[in-house]
Amino acid sequence: MSQAIEQLQSEWNEIKAQLDEIQAEYRALCDKRSCFYGMLIFPKDNSPEAQAEFDQQCQTQVTQWSVNLPDLEREIKAIHLKMKKIQAKLAVKQAKIYELQAKEIWLELGQKARTINQLSQQIKQEVQNFWQFSHSFQPRYQDWLPEPPQLVYRDQIPTVPVIQETENGLELTHQEINLEKD
Repeated sequence: MSQAIEQLQSEWNEIKAQLDEIQAEYRALCDKRSCFYGMLIFPKDNSPEAQAEFDQQCQTQVTQWSVNLPDLEREIKAIHLKMKKIQAKLAVKQAKIYELQAKEIWLELGQKARTINQLSQQIKQEVQNFWQFSHSFQPRYQDWLPEPPQLVYRDQIPTVPVIQETENGLELTHQEINLEKD
């Protein structure tokens, strides 16, 4: 199964490289659009010839803008759509990689969970035995002592880790150890 993951990973790397190229192109076009400017030189005097030359420059700049700017906007939109399509392909490949990786380790996770739960059960039994044994203390000369000493204390309810299967996967939780006599 790892060969399939390696193949998907190489395909993912190819798609990611394409995406990086398209993003660079998209940024370059956006930079070009944001740097779009017109250069107008204002006349030095108010003579009719200078005013006519200024009007001609304005008209030329407006014509260039109206021709170049819409083309640039169309290119940006086309690149943006292409970028979105490649991002979607990349997301699909990534989901497939995750699925295969999860399938690959699921069996081992299940085995480790069973081992942990078995060990937790053993620990739980040992703690219960320890607790009962510590409370079976019977001094020989009970009448000398006002109250038998307590050898083991607990502040909180003891717990052991267990792994439970949920609808979303495996969950590491804690299970309380019942120390009371049944």
